[in-house]
Amino acid sequence: MTEFGAGTHTGLLRDQNEDSHCASPELGLWVVADGIGGYAGGDVASAIVCAAVHNTLASGGNLSNGIEAAHDAVLAEIKTRGDRCNMGSTAVALCLQGDKYEVAWVGDSRAYLWDGALRQLTSDHSKISEMLANNEITADEAAVHPERHILNQCLGVSVDMAPQPGLLQGTLLPGQQILLCSDGLTNELNDAAIAQLLDDKLAAQSNVDMLINAALSAGGRDNITALVIRAPGQENSDSKIVPSVADTAANTPAPRANYSTQIALLLLATTAAVLALWTLI
Repeated sequence: MTEFGAGTHTGLLRDQNEDSHCASPELGLWVVADGIGGYAGGDVASAIVCAAVHNTLASGGNLSNGIEAAHDAVLAEIKTRGDRCNMGSTAVALCLQGDKYEVAWVGDSRAYLWDGALRQLTSDHSKISEMLANNEITADEAAVHPERHILNQCLGVSVDMAPQPGLLQGTLLPGQQILLCSDGLTNELNDAAIAQLLDDKLAAQSNVDMLINAALSAGGRDNITALVIRAPGQENSDSKIVPSVADTAANTPAPRANYSTQIALLLLATTAAVLALWTLI
């Protein structure tokens, strides 16, 4: 059994959550998709992406097939929606079979590997990421660059877009976990902050909740989605009972009983019983 946690939050400034995610442990598949900001129908596009990748793997395909199918599915939806043309989405997907994993991505949704230290597995498909890789700017400059959110690859948007997804494979060892997230998390928390919040002694769902809450505390300016997936056989004992951030309101415990009131009522009832017995005597 693969332990995982998943959560999403609209954030503090947005009216709508355009992130989508898929968690399908029976397929060994987890996906995060982020509807492109500024385009109508981002929520629709991200949901289409998750469904297309899931359906492709359920039919025996691989992540590359799934990403291609997702792009085609968003373009097909664009044709049917005159008022929602140019919708698009990023995607990052993990396929885990035994201890072997594959990650595929398009855009700036990310995958990280954590084993006590944090390492970014993906590289953003953006001009700023390329400039950083070429040492044209520093990491600090990239973090505040005005064009840092402009992507050079995404799914959908236009038939002229030909995504070339990033692909990588590896082995997920005991004690390791993979984080998939939208940029609503990484825009608020740097790698050091994320690394401090990931803890394999806690349930994966607890890790997700702490990440999302920290991003909200840091500003929560965008939709936030995070999935944490652990190496097989690494299940934490409390992993199935920790509610996600999204479920917090629904699972808020009932208010504690007012014990002082209960005690007063009990004393009153006892006194009445004693008086009644005395009158009988």
